This record gives sequence, structure tokens and C-alpha cells, in this order.
Amino acid sequence: AEVVRSRLEAGLSRVAVSSKMIDYDNTAWLITFLTKWQGSVVPRSLLISVPSGLLCVALMYLNEEFPEFQDNFGSRSVTGSQLWAALTGVVVYCIGFRTHKAYARFWEGTTLLHQMRGEWFDSVSCLISFSTLARKAKPTEVADFRHSLVRLMSLCHGSALEEIQEGNQDGGFEYLDMNGLDQDTLRYLKEAKMPPLAFNRVEVLVHMMQTLIVHAQDTGILQIAPPILSRVFQTLSRGQVNLMNCKKIKATLFPFPYVQVISILLYVLALVTPVVMSGLLEHKHWGFILTFIPLFGLMALNYAAGELEMPFGDDSNDLPLKEMQEEMNTSMLMLIRHETDLVPHTSQFCDMDGNHLRDKIWATQVSDFVQDVILEQCSEPEPLPAPVPVMQSSEAAKAASAPAVAAAPAAAKPSPPVPAVSATAPAGIKALEQALQEHANHVDKLSSTFQLLVQNTVSLSEKLSQNTEVMQTFSKDVTGFMRAASPQLLKAGAPPRPTRPANSGGLCNGCSGADRGLDSEASLKPHFFSGLFDDDDRPHQAALEDDETRRHESLLCRGSL
Repeated sequence: AEVVRSRLEAGLSRVAVSSKMIDYDNTAWLITFLTKWQGSVVPRSLLISVPSGLLCVALMYLNEEFPEFQDNFGSRSVTGSQLWAALTGVVVYCIGFRTHKAYARFWEGTTLLHQMRGEWFDSVSCLISFSTLARKAKPTEVADFRHSLVRLMSLCHGSALEEIQEGNQDGGFEYLDMNGLDQDTLRYLKEAKMPPLAFNRVEVLVHMMQTLIVHAQDTGILQIAPPILSRVFQTLSRGQVNLMNCKKIKATLFPFPYVQVISILLYVLALVTPVVMSGLLEHKHWGFILTFIPLFGLMALNYAAGELEMPFGDDSNDLPLKEMQEEMNTSMLMLIRHETDLVPHTSQFCDMDGNHLRDKIWATQVSDFVQDVILEQCSEPEPLPAPVPVMQSSEAAKAASAPAVAAAPAAAKPSPPVPAVSATAPAGIKALEQALQEHANHVDKLSSTFQLLVQNTVSLSEKLSQNTEVMQTFSKDVTGFMRAASPQLLKAGAPPRPTRPANSGGLCNGCSGADRGLDSEASLKPHFFSGLFDDDDRPHQAALEDDETRRHESLLCRGSL
């Protein structure tokens, strides 16, 4: 703060700080507003209405004490006249017109200021987001760009409020650390506002930010497509347009002829009303009341319209410009923090089923869900059991499946219940407890299903192992049988291949009665025996293949295939 103060005293202008705008409860009883005099138009209205009411009482007293006074003064001639009604109607119309325009100017002023701040904040927010793409490759350049940008925007917003504010300058707006900017920039900002240059500081700052953006895009700090980046320039320009509309309200006052006519009519009405009321009424207290009320109402509305016509002043009924600058500084400080680059994602409690979201609509704050202790106690997911090999013996399968079977009960073990909270606990903690309990029940169901899957896998592995043993036994039996039958086949010799007659429709000459049997072990296919003989048993294999060929030819002769 001392550094900023010294910088401002060294050359940067200090601007006025507006008083805090009146804050009140619009739902309170009306009587509570009677004791609040700050920003009230009642005192000024009483200065006209009370003397007018007293004048009416004085005229009524003179009429009673001096009957000829009423005739000499001429108050009887205005009794029941339409002059007072016409005068009152004109004043009411003029004040209503001024009040309507004044409130429209006040509402337009606050709308434009908020739009200006929103546009400029959106520009800085987009630029901070765009720079996240280059923070790993160019961390120093990205940090320099961000800090320069937020300081320039804070000064730009404060300078904009300086231009539209009027009144006595008794303080200064708060800017972010101006010492963070280089001396050349500060020197130019100082000289640009002073004669002979006398430039508009807001325009200078907007141009500086645009130059900074172009430089960042050229150096790779802003790695974003130009059409998207152009939106930032549009929001900067729209913010400046809103500022110019605010300056339009400041520079263009309510027309002076209207103000002059309203003032004259009010003073005339303040003189005519007591005369009329003194001639119509007999009781002095009613004369004072009926004179005071219309004059007080018209005076108060006129003064209220004057307060609203210029919303950028320094009194209690003007917009809180100081608070607006503080809010802008807070927004800039938010954008410069390292949490700004945080990328949100779902948690372990997220239910991806959109149909369940309707059941999880809770009227709680974000702080009620931030439970660091509960999140740290959540255990890591248990690893899946090792797969069981299929082609192995039953003993090996049982040995390999033992860890999986042991792990299954552990996985199916119910999750520890979530500790119950007391009835006085916040609603957010109760909701979190309910969510955790639902999550635990879901985990128990998954564990039971996983246990059943492991048991089925182990049973299937044992059956496959038994089938493998049967196939191995069968293969050994067939191999032994063929080795035993091969000498007999060699002794019998290989008969010559039969030839099929051209015009034979029945059996061929080479077919024999033994060829009709299909239950002989020699009828096995040749490709089956190719893997059962060694290299020394190739003659046995050839003999079996010749016999198999002869058998097939015999079957073809019979027409069996």
C-alpha cells in the first residue's frame, strides 16, 4: 500500500472517492425510514412547506381578528377559484416528467457501469484462459503478460470512473500494484494526461492493452485462433462504448428551461396555496396540514429527481464508484492466482448415470461438500486377481486359483459403514453421509458379483484341465496301439492297387471281403498317423497310407460315398 501511495503521489492522478450508497431493507416497516436523514430530501423540502403552512395559519388569524383584512387583501376572490387547481396540475405534470427522466438516467447509468465492468472482465478472463496453452513452454513470458494485463485493466477501470465522477476530490481509487509496471509505461501515463498532450488516459490504456495482446499473439503466448482472439478486441471496444455512454449522461444535464419553470411554479404555488386554504377552511390546524402536505410532496419529488439525474456524484444517493473499483480489483486478483489454471473434473463420487441426477439435487453450499478428512480416508481400489491358466493339470490349476479364491472373500467383504453423524450436524454432511453409504452398498454388490465370477472361472479351469488329461491319455493309447500293430502290417505286405473297370457298375476285381469292414484300426486317416511315427517308421506309415487308399477306392466302387 505504501508503494502504491508513493507512486500515486509521484505523478499518477488521484481521483475522488464517492460516499457509500445508502443501503436499506425495503421490506422493513415504513416507520423505520423516518429516522434516517443521510441522503434524505426531507430537510430541504421542509424549508419551503413548513413556512407556507405557517403563512396559512397567519392569514386565518388575521381574518378572525380583522374581518376587513380578508376583503382588503382579496382572499375571498380566490375562494373556490380554478386558478389553484390549474396551477397545481401544471406543477404536478412537470415534476412527474422530470422524475421519470431522472430515474431513467439513473438506471441507465448503473446499467452501463456494470456492462463496462463485465465486458472488460470478460476480456481479461479470456486472455488469461488463452495463455494457459503456453504456460509450460514459456512460463516467464506468460506470467509477465498476465501481471501486466491485470495492472493495466485495474488502472483503466479506475481511470474510467475518474472521468465520469463529479464533485470534490477528497481521496483516491485503489489500483493494483502500480510499481509492477515498468518506468516507461508509468512515465507515459503521467505525461499523456498532463498538458500539452492532455490525452484521454482510458483511451491510452485501452490501446496499451491491445498492443500487449498483439505482441503476445505474435510471440506465441496466446496460442489461439485469430477469429476467437478477435472477440477479445470486441469486448474491449464494447466496454469503452459503455464508458462513452456514461460520459454522455454526465455531460448532458436535464434541460435548464424545464428546471427553471418548475422552480418558478413551485414558489408561486407555495404562495398561492396558503391564501386559498385560509379562505376555504375555518380551523387553523387543518389549514396548516392541507397547505403543508401538497407542497412538501411536490418539493420532495423535485429534489429527489435532482438527486437521480446525476448518478455519478459523491453523495449518498449516487452510485458507489469506490465499491465498484474494489470489486474490479478483487476480480483481477482472482484471475492472477495459480488456481485459475485449475481444470475441473469429476470425483470418485460422481454418478455417470444421468437418470440418477434428479435424486441428487441438494440445496447445499459448495463448502458443505468439501470434506478433506473423509476424502483422505477413502481406500484405494483393490487390484484384480491374477488370471488362471487354462491348459494345465488340475493340481496346478488348484494351486494357481488358491490366491484368487482367497482374494475373493476379501473383495466381497462389506465396506466399513460410514460413521453416523448427529442430528445437529449440517445438512451438507448428512447428504454426504448418505452418498457415501450408497457408494458403499454399490461396492458390496460389485464385490459379490466379482466373487461369483472368480468361482466360475476356477471351476471352468478345473474342467478344462480334466479334459486335457483325458486327451493326453487317449493320445498315448492310440500311439501304443499303432506301434504294436505296425509289425503285423509289414508281414502282410501291401497288396497291389486295384484298377476300376471302365464299364463296371458293381464291385471291382481288387475288392475283397476284408475290405468291406470299416471297424479295422487300419481304416484311420493317413493325416492322423503322420504325427505318430518317427523317421525310422516311415515304411510302416507308407503301408498304412496305401491300405487306406485301397479302402477308399473299394468304398467308391460300392457306391457308399
